[in-house]
Amino acid sequence: MLLRYILRLLLAGLLASSALLAPVPWPTVRMGVINHAHTAHADGPTNVSGIISSDTTWTRANSPYIVTGSILVSQGVTLTVAPGVTVKFDGNYNLRVDGTLRAIGTTYNGILFTSNRPSPSPGNWPHIELSSTSPPASFDELGNLAGGSAIRFATIEWADQGIYFYNTSPLIDNNAIVNNWHGINYIGYSSPKITNNVIKGNSQSGIIAGNPGGTATIEQNLILNNGDGIHINGPATIRWNTIAKNSTGLRAGAPGTIGSNNI
Repeated sequence: MLLRYILRLLLAGLLASSALLAPVPWPTVRMGVINHAHTAHADGPTNVSGIISSDTTWTRANSPYIVTGSILVSQGVTLTVAPGVTVKFDGNYNLRVDGTLRAIGTTYNGILFTSNRPSPSPGNWPHIELSSTSPPASFDELGNLAGGSAIRFATIEWADQGIYFYNTSPLIDNNAIVNNWHGINYIGYSSPKITNNVIKGNSQSGIIAGNPGGTATIEQNLILNNGDGIHINGPATIRWNTIAKNSTGLRAGAPGTIGSNNI
């Protein structure tokens, strides 16, 4: 009897410690679904194109936004895309950001960047582009986003390259980046944080980086059914990702921290 009692105590202790050490559950976006608002809009649709030269917010009330020509967000200017906004690209037009992009939705009120075609396919529109003058994401002492460009809780689909950036370091977190030619493509001195995303069904690659000079952080993503899952020719911290059913899972051509991935 005493032995059974001791064994029960030991088992209870093991279960408690394993619960404390268990990983944080994956967010809702892990299922590849971000909820988008489908309620009627008061004033949309809104056609947009050209240069944005002063701080601008795209609101849910004026959604959907139809991109009828390429857009340039000028250096020093912030474009804020509010939760629940849909942006539809009506042709070979891109969104280039020389300033700051703050596209931050919520789990239950996501942002959608998509094609305006009735039967969309990869490559219908070029990309969201963050240039070298776009401020990198910055964080406070607790790790919370404090400034710079960020895309969170958004779906990006049917583009040539969902997100393209160079010589800058955005936060790309909790998004569904699906059905593009390339999901994320970056070059130059870039140290992005790419975390908690579903990157799925991108024909050529999920994440590709050509000779980056910075060190990317790529953590806790689901990278599924792409051409190359991750193909990086520079240093990166790549860990805690699930990389499955891609033509090639992981190709890394420079020293970095790679471990605890499920491939």
